[in-house]
Amino acid sequence: MSLSLRLDGIEMSHPCPNCGLLTRRRGAWFKVIRQYHCHGCRRPVTLTYETKLKLFSQTERQLAAGQVAETKTADPFPAILETRRRAKSFAAR
Repeated sequence: MSLSLRLDGIEMSHPCPNCGLLTRRRGAWFKVIRQYHCHGCRRPVTLTYETKLKLFSQTERQLAAGQVAETKTADPFPAILETRRRAKSFAAR
């Protein structure tokens, strides 16, 4: 199995191996990230390709079983662009 494009916008959860806190992000984020810091214990969490394959496979199975809704999370970029636009118009006053 590969890291499916279909899951790019689907929210996934990965538990911290140290404290167990779940990190929730879109599939596209999990694809490109190699390491992140847990918000619970502040320790670095490394995501190997094998770990990513397991996460994507698990999410595919959950989708097939209807345990995860296939609603995609909102794209953050339009909100960022809107915030920048507002900041520029405020600064121009």
